[in-house]
Amino acid sequence: MLSTLLYRLRQQLTIPDDLVEFDQWRDFVLSKIIAISVALGMATAIPSVLLALGAQQLQIAAVDISALVWLIWLWRWPGQRLRWRAASFLALAYLLGLFFLLTIGVASQAYLLAVPVMAALFMGLRPAFLALVLNALTLFVVTCLPHAMAAIPWYENTLMLESLITTLNFIFVDALITISCAVLLHGLAQSLKRQQRILHSLAEEQRHLQWANKALHLIGTAVANLNDMIMILDPPTADSEAHIVFVNDAFVQGTGYTRAEVIGKNLDILSGPDTDQAEAARLQLSTRGQQATHGELFCYTKERQRRLLEIDMVPVTNDEGRVTNWVSIVRDITERKQAEQHIHQLAYYDVLTGLPNRRLLLDSMAAFLPERRLERQIGALLYIDLDHFKNINDTRGHTIGDLFLRQVAQRLNDMLAPGEMVARLGGDEFVILTGVLGTAPDICRQNAVALAERAREALLQPFALDGTPYTSGASIGVTLSSDALQTVDDLLREADIAMYHAKSNGRNRIAVFEAAMQTEIEQKLALESDLAQAIERRELEMHVQPQVDFAGRTVGAELLIRWHHPLRGIIEPEVFIPLAEDNGMILGLGEWVLRHGCETVLRMRSAGYEMPLSINVSPRQFRQIDFVEQVGAMLLQTGAPASALIFEVTEGLLIESLDDTIVRMQQLAKLGIRFSIDDFGTGYSSMSYLKRLPLYELKIDKDFIRDTPASANDTAIVSLILSMAHHFGLRVVAEGVENQAQADFLAANGCDAMQGYLFARPMPIGQWLQQAPAAGGTPPATAGTLPPPPPSAPMLPAANRARRSIRR
Repeated sequence: MLSTLLYRLRQQLTIPDDLVEFDQWRDFVLSKIIAISVALGMATAIPSVLLALGAQQLQIAAVDISALVWLIWLWRWPGQRLRWRAASFLALAYLLGLFFLLTIGVASQAYLLAVPVMAALFMGLRPAFLALVLNALTLFVVTCLPHAMAAIPWYENTLMLESLITTLNFIFVDALITISCAVLLHGLAQSLKRQQRILHSLAEEQRHLQWANKALHLIGTAVANLNDMIMILDPPTADSEAHIVFVNDAFVQGTGYTRAEVIGKNLDILSGPDTDQAEAARLQLSTRGQQATHGELFCYTKERQRRLLEIDMVPVTNDEGRVTNWVSIVRDITERKQAEQHIHQLAYYDVLTGLPNRRLLLDSMAAFLPERRLERQIGALLYIDLDHFKNINDTRGHTIGDLFLRQVAQRLNDMLAPGEMVARLGGDEFVILTGVLGTAPDICRQNAVALAERAREALLQPFALDGTPYTSGASIGVTLSSDALQTVDDLLREADIAMYHAKSNGRNRIAVFEAAMQTEIEQKLALESDLAQAIERRELEMHVQPQVDFAGRTVGAELLIRWHHPLRGIIEPEVFIPLAEDNGMILGLGEWVLRHGCETVLRMRSAGYEMPLSINVSPRQFRQIDFVEQVGAMLLQTGAPASALIFEVTEGLLIESLDDTIVRMQQLAKLGIRFSIDDFGTGYSSMSYLKRLPLYELKIDKDFIRDTPASANDTAIVSLILSMAHHFGLRVVAEGVENQAQADFLAANGCDAMQGYLFARPMPIGQWLQQAPAAGGTPPATAGTLPPPPPSAPMLPAANRARRSIRR
């Protein structure tokens, strides 16, 4: 029972951990003492009241009851301020002590003794001293009161002296206890304040520690989940290199090594066959210093896969500046480098052949020229264009064409010496940039031509294209970097001009650039510019050249275009027609000629001349998608009869897309247009297309007529053409007839019509019509006439003559 009571008392007096303020501690202790006082008061006051009532001591009973009520009131209303509650409790103790001192005697001094002690406990040192003074005065007055009643002088009365001595001793003991308690409580208060500061500091440190732990956790999580690989190494010692002490998850995933496999190892664990040992040694050596370093190194995973790593190594130092660790940030840049190389490859190399492209060539030339000029050395540029490459694409397809270009690139690349470069500009155009050829221009020219000849001969060797051999020539232009003022563009332009010069001279040739070529090109450009305005300026004019039969009668005519240049004079079609073909002006020019042809036919018919008119149609004009519609619309607009028009086309038109050509010719033939093969015998003459095409006539080229009948070969060719044409029922016109012997031979061999200076030169249509006899007659051949055919001249079969008459 006693132990249970003591345990509960100990629990009541146990101070909670959250009481950190001294006033809180005082308030807690006061509350506990009031509660205990209520319990003890009830245990002692009730017997005391009963005893007092039995002894007829009503004042004592009343005081006990009042004191108990006072205590209960303080216990039940604990929410009042500490000082008020403490003062109330001390006042109760003082009044009880005074009452019992007056009623019982000095033995009740214990009540007064508790007042200053509790004042020191609950209110501080100053209130304790005031309570001590109050006790002393109270005790002195109470003890001196009987002696004062006897009216005896205080200093002569021994009882007065005893009271004073008792009071002084009580005050000494009471003051000693009070001061000890006050000093103890003051020290306790200071200790609590220090404890409070320590607790506050600990709380701050704990908060900082929690924040640091949280930050460390976040940093650890971030480092562990970084895409970059992280290695932490300890500093090297005199006897060993730096060792790995930490790696993150990205390192484990990227290399395949577990942490246990790399912790304690040095960087050599990542080395392999392609690792740059010098760079690896440099990175290891950098850990012995204090400077951050950067490097790129081929390293190997656990599965021995080669990866290119970018490594940044940063030292970690302590407060004393000593390196404690090295942090290595490692990035796998294999894919990035491959992408950069791919982008570089796409930017500077040809996708098909793998050769340098135009951009890399220009950059190389830009670096090449200044170096050579400083050293007064000469290089060369070779511009290569494959001859008839388009034929491969058209006949074999682009896949075979690409295969051919790759083989050409390989063959050119294999023949080059160190310091030389071959590039592909596009299509079938290649460029070779040489190294130094020397300082003497003549020797350099010979060396450049020799290199070009080796390239030409290399390309003449057969190529194996999908199991089929193919031989191709090349036109090569050469220029030297001998002029100090030459730019990159100048070199390319000069080589290009020389290449076109070689191509125009028959292809599969080599041409070295000369200033005259530049002048020729400039004149050509000027001529093209003038030609673009010739129609608007009315500088173009249509001429007519008649065609006569063996009797000298005009049986047809050819419409020929002439250009009267205001400065250059008459410009022949052989000069400006190829220009128009190249730059596309032939389309507009052809439409203009077609309109004039229709109008000329109408003029001839209005003058009474019923004969066909031949008009030259270029391949480019003929291949227009809407050419048939254009012709139909022109005939409808002008009202010219289609049967009076003969379209002269070259054999070159028949080479490409023969089936499409046949269809288009048949569509035009339905309109009434007739066709003639111009310059027959100089192109790709073939019996197959003669029987498939809706042809009306053949025109023998003047090159064969020129040496006929003196040349046996040309005479045989002309005879063969005449015989073949008659067999197919085709009309034959011979061009370039300039002497009587030629005319006699052609007439004797049954040539239907002849055209040339022997009969008439081309002249304006108006002039030609003026020289004709009266309307309804036949315009004359002004240069001369032909005698009747000799008796020995073979006559054409009646059937052929009939077919020709029907065609006419």
